[in-house]
Amino acid sequence: MLLNKKIIMVKNLVLAVFLVGICSAATTEDWKSRTVYQILIDRFAIDSETKSPCPGLPAYKYGSRLCGGNFKGIQENLDYIQNLGFDAIELSPIFNNVPHSWQGYNVVDFYNLNPSFGTQQDLLDLITECHSRGIYVMLDIVINNVGNVYGNYQKISPFNRREYYHPYCSQPSTWNETLMEKCWIGELPDLDHSNSFVRETLLNWISELVYTFGFDGFRVDSAWAISKDFLSEFSKNAGTYIVGDVGKGDQKFQASFQGPLSAVSNAGLYYTLRSTLKEGRSMEYSVQYFNSTKVYGDPNALGNYLDDRMNSRFLYHNNDLDAYKNALTWVLYDEGIPFIFYGVEQGLNQGPTALYFSYLSQTNSTTYQIVKQIVKARKENSLYYYPRKVLAYGTNYLAMSRGESLIVLTNSVQETQLSLDLSGFDEGKTLCNVFDPSECIQVTKSQSTVLIKNAQPMLFVPK
Repeated sequence: MLLNKKIIMVKNLVLAVFLVGICSAATTEDWKSRTVYQILIDRFAIDSETKSPCPGLPAYKYGSRLCGGNFKGIQENLDYIQNLGFDAIELSPIFNNVPHSWQGYNVVDFYNLNPSFGTQQDLLDLITECHSRGIYVMLDIVINNVGNVYGNYQKISPFNRREYYHPYCSQPSTWNETLMEKCWIGELPDLDHSNSFVRETLLNWISELVYTFGFDGFRVDSAWAISKDFLSEFSKNAGTYIVGDVGKGDQKFQASFQGPLSAVSNAGLYYTLRSTLKEGRSMEYSVQYFNSTKVYGDPNALGNYLDDRMNSRFLYHNNDLDAYKNALTWVLYDEGIPFIFYGVEQGLNQGPTALYFSYLSQTNSTTYQIVKQIVKARKENSLYYYPRKVLAYGTNYLAMSRGESLIVLTNSVQETQLSLDLSGFDEGKTLCNVFDPSECIQVTKSQSTVLIKNAQPMLFVPK
C-alpha cells in the first residue's frame, strides 16, 4: 500500500529523506525556464526485460488495452528526452484504475499505484534519476471525479460511500459554472469537495505525494469542473507549481483559475495554432489571441501545447510538415511554458493513443532536430525572461520578438519581404537563423529586412 493512514506522515518524511531528499519545492518561477515532455506511461517506453503485447497490432486493436509501458522504460530512455534539451517530464496518472483504462484517468484507488506501471520503488528510482539529471517531474492527477464503478462505491478507495459524491446530473448544455462544478462528466462520479472527508483527505493526499516521491509540480485534470476555493487550498498544500486543465469557456473564465492555481493550459494558443497554421486562417487572427492573454496575471506561467491526449494530432488528416514546423516554432517560442506531448518531436500523425516504442531510436528525424534546435535557442537566449512583442502581421505572416531574438512565421508558400523595426535591439548586432545559420540580418537604425520563402519559419538569435 502506498499511503497508510495515520502513521503515513512520519513514514513519508523518513522515506523522503533517504530516497528523494527534502529540498525546497519548485516554484512557478523555477518552472518558467523549463521545457516539459508529456508522457502517457503505457504508450511511451517499455523496459528492456519486458515484452509488450501490442507491437505489430493495428492501432484499433490496442486502443483500449495495456501495452506495457512502465516507469523502468521511461528511466531507460531519459537520454532520448534529455538529448532534445527537455528538462522536465509530465507523467500521466499513476494510480489504480478500472480495468483496461490504460491512460490512468479513471481512478479507483488513490493509495496504490497501477501495478502495470511498476512498483513504488520503480517510481522512486525514476524520480531520483530525473533529479540527478536536473529534470523536474510533474504528475497529472485526477481529483474531480473517479472511475465508473456503476454505483458500487465500495470499489473506490478511500471514497467508498455515496455521500462523498454529488448527486448525478449531466453537464449543462448552456453556461452554468455552478452546475459545471456539481454535475458529472459522462458517467464518472463527481467528488463533492465541500464534504469534509473528501476535502481533508485530498488536501492530505497531495501533501503526502510531495513528501513521499518529491514531485516538482502537478497538472490537475478537469480543473474547470472544480471549485476555485478548493483548488486554492489544494495548491497551497502542494506547495509547488500546479497547472490546471481549463479548456472550457472564454479566456476570462480560464484566467480566473490563475490565482487558485499557478496557471492553466493555454487553450487559446492551441486553437490559434490550429486555426492559422493548420486550417489556413489569416495570421491576422493571432492578434485576437495576443489581446486575450492580457487577462492573465502571468502569461509566462501558462502551459503552451500543440497536441494533447484528447484530440487528433496536428498532422492528422493534413500532413503539412511546413505548417507543422511553424507551429513548433511558435509553441516553443511564445510566452508560457512549453508542454510537448510525446510524439510531437517525431511528427506523429496518428491518434493520441499512438504506441511509441519504435520511435525511441529515431533521433535524427527532421522534426526531432527542429525541436532540439528551438529548445536550445530558448535556453541559450533565456527567452522566458522576456515579454513577447509583436513586430508585424498580415494575411500570411507573423513576426514577433522576445529580448534580442525574433521569429517569423508563415502559413503560405508565397514569397514575402518584410521590413521590421528592431529598435529594441542593439544597433549593429547580427542575428542569424537557427534553421539556416547562413541566413543573417544586421540590426540598423532603419528597418531590417527579412525574406519569407518556401513556407519556412525563421528563428533569429544573436550570432
